[in-house]
Amino acid sequence: MTLDELQAKFPGAHALFLDSPEFTPPRPGNISGDLVNFLRSRGFDIHISWTPPGRKSAKKPVRHGTILIIKGRTIDHGDRDFASYDEAQDHVLDYALDMFTEELTILA
Repeated sequence: MTLDELQAKFPGAHALFLDSPEFTPPRPGNISGDLVNFLRSRGFDIHISWTPPGRKSAKKPVRHGTILIIKGRTIDHGDRDFASYDEAQDHVLDYALDMFTEELTILA
């Protein structure tokens, strides 16, 4: 995710992110790692797991899965495997930022 994508999709989270210590300007391109740290500092833990193929199925690709923990509770957001780490990270970041934005709305 880029800074422009964050601003377009989640303007409230974008404003808080810019004011946070996790934002290190200027960094063009992917800011996903900084967003993960930003969300972690607010109680949203994002984990991406990977499962290598077994010996008999060595031609199968590595599978990536996601785990989202919000304030100590594991959130079920569907059991899906992703072909790449980046794809898994983008999916869980969108989901976490959506939840974070809802929390901001409720607390406002």
